[in-house]
Amino acid sequence: MEAYTAYSAREILIPDTGAVQTDLERLFAQLFTVLTTTPAGTAMAGIMSEAQSDDQLAQNFYENFIASRQAIVLKILERGVERGELRSDCTI
Repeated sequence: MEAYTAYSAREILIPDTGAVQTDLERLFAQLFTVLTTTPAGTAMAGIMSEAQSDDQLAQNFYENFIASRQAIVLKILERGVERGELRSDCTI
């Protein structure tokens, strides 16, 4: 998992196009590409499968993969609030 995290940190860029929708589309397209066209994606499928029955692996997966992706999405949404694209009272 550490290898994938290091790889994706280099390969997954945080888009900043000035539009929340476009930023999210580009982010998810990048993630989809990495997960479906690289050996790292194949490894991640195995890790996700194993995490279903291994609580420690599931926790590690959350901390090293899910949480960082959530932080990227949060950053994109926060920029949208700052630009006025999203309402300031929306829960993100």
